[in-house]
Amino acid sequence: MQYLRKWVLAWLLLSVSVVLAQDASCPAIVEAALNAVDEFCQDTGRNQACYGNISLSAEPQADAADFTFEKTGDIVDVSDIESLTLEPMDAANNAWGVVLMQLQADIPDTLPGQNVTFILYGDVAIQNAASNDQNPMQAFYLQTGLGDAPCEEAPESGLLIQTPDGVEEVSFNINGTDVSVGSTVMIQAQPESDMTINTVEGTAVVELDGGLYPAVAGSRIRVPMGEDLRPAGIPAQPEAYDEVHLQGLPLRPLGRPIDVAPPLPPEVVEQIHEQLAQGQPPCGEAPLPPCERFENFQPERGGWTPGENRPPIALPPDGQPLPPGGFPLPPRPEGEQGQRPEGQQPPPAGTPGQRPEGQRPEGTPGQRPEGQGQPPANRTPQPGGNTGGQQPPPPNAVGTPIPPPPDGGGQQPPPPPPDGGQQPPPPNSGGGPPPPPGGGPPPPPPR
Repeated sequence: MQYLRKWVLAWLLLSVSVVLAQDASCPAIVEAALNAVDEFCQDTGRNQACYGNISLSAEPQADAADFTFEKTGDIVDVSDIESLTLEPMDAANNAWGVVLMQLQADIPDTLPGQNVTFILYGDVAIQNAASNDQNPMQAFYLQTGLGDAPCEEAPESGLLIQTPDGVEEVSFNINGTDVSVGSTVMIQAQPESDMTINTVEGTAVVELDGGLYPAVAGSRIRVPMGEDLRPAGIPAQPEAYDEVHLQGLPLRPLGRPIDVAPPLPPEVVEQIHEQLAQGQPPCGEAPLPPCERFENFQPERGGWTPGENRPPIALPPDGQPLPPGGFPLPPRPEGEQGQRPEGQQPPPAGTPGQRPEGQRPEGTPGQRPEGQGQPPANRTPQPGGNTGGQQPPPPNAVGTPIPPPPDGGGQQPPPPPPDGGQQPPPPNSGGGPPPPPGGGPPPPPPR
């Protein structure tokens, strides 16, 4: 009995020592990772990605030549990346995956020195979904860990996005949702949970099914996600974010220094709800942004919408790790590589789904031409709106419906025709997915 007590005591002391050693090394790992980004990623150019810190795995596009993204300091063109999967912190191996990207997104070619900064860190997977008439990674799928900060000095896994000075608005399609960013945001996403956009500086607006759902500095917007990482309902009401989820953000590699906004007080959040209920943008006196910040959002782009009053979707107590192999998404058919083939020119001005060359009028960065009102190339209106009910799967970035994951015998849509046209969904036979509610036609192709 005495021997057993000594063994248990020794085991407890060893366990505590290991925990303390890991906790002590955690801040050092974060500092070393950011130092590596500072030292090795300074030469990252437009539409390039830099391997900031171990460890991660990269899947290249099928036609990428001489693709090497294996060690700290490796720099590749983002157009050559199919997907990236970063690893969470591993104190035993001094590992914590970090990647830095500099992206053009929809910034005009007339502003060559202006780029959007992406910082991916921790338990993160990202998959390119940009179409041939978009710039690299302008559309993508994102999945992250949640609540997994290993110490106070380390952040939870996520994606930081920062727009450059002089550009009011940059648009992305993230997990099938159009997001306009004029600020610095931190994004986390989990299947069958929420995609959460925390606006730590400036503003962000989600555009979904004709509604505009904003998040000003100090607040967040939550979009419910299905198991396929696509919208499964309308966003929740804007709410003050939780500082716990934003501790230790890796701000140092960003293109410009910022101060993280404090969470909005309850009375300001209530004021935002009232303004949105009246169809007005969330602007006014500080801490709200000036109303000029929302001048780009003309009525054609949608109406200001308060969103649903609902709590966050619960996850298991220990969070939800990334599944083996990364994404729960089906692979895209061969040939849909998410970038413009070499030598191919963009469609002529006026082609549906394509902005004129230059994308935005010179002198008005971040603003669409007056009266344009068209959504990005990969947006498809959903019939009947999205109220949380089952919707037909949205198209991917090239306009072809992405089949849902196999459900034990469901019929899959045929591959896309050679000219990229959209096939109608197959008849509902053999246990396939049901037709749209009311038996209406399939969603129209992207405009």
